[in-house]
Amino acid sequence: MEYKSELHLQALIWQEFYTKYKEFRLPPVGNKPRCLLVHNLLNAKSSVEGAKLQGAGLTKGLPDLTLFIARKSYHGLHIELKINKEKPKKEQIEVFEGLRAQGYKVIWGNNHIEILKEIEDYLG
Repeated sequence: MEYKSELHLQALIWQEFYTKYKEFRLPPVGNKPRCLLVHNLLNAKSSVEGAKLQGAGLTKGLPDLTLFIARKSYHGLHIELKINKEKPKKEQIEVFEGLRAQGYKVIWGNNHIEILKEIEDYLG
C-alpha cells in the first residue's frame, strides 16, 4: 500500500488499534475518541514556534507514536513511522537508544500491517 504521508500511516495504525483493542480505550472528550496509543509530535509551524517548543522541552527525534502499556520487561512501546524507503535519522537513532536504555521498546517501520503485527506481538 502506498501512503500519502506519515500522518496517513499513523491514522491507519491508530484506527485499527482503537477498533481492535477496546480494553485500552479512554473515556472520550466530547465526541473525540481516545486510547493509550498516542500521537507524540508537535510540529512547529515556524522557526520561532520551534524555538519556543524546544525551550519547553520538545526533543528532536522522538518517535511518532507511544503505546502507554507496560508489557514483558518494557515500560512502553515507542513507534517511529516512515514512508516509502525513508529510514530513521541520526537524531532519531540517538533518541531510540536512550529510550531503550531506560526500558522502553522502540520499533520503526513503513507498513501499517507490519507495525500492527509488532503491536500485537508486544501485547502478547
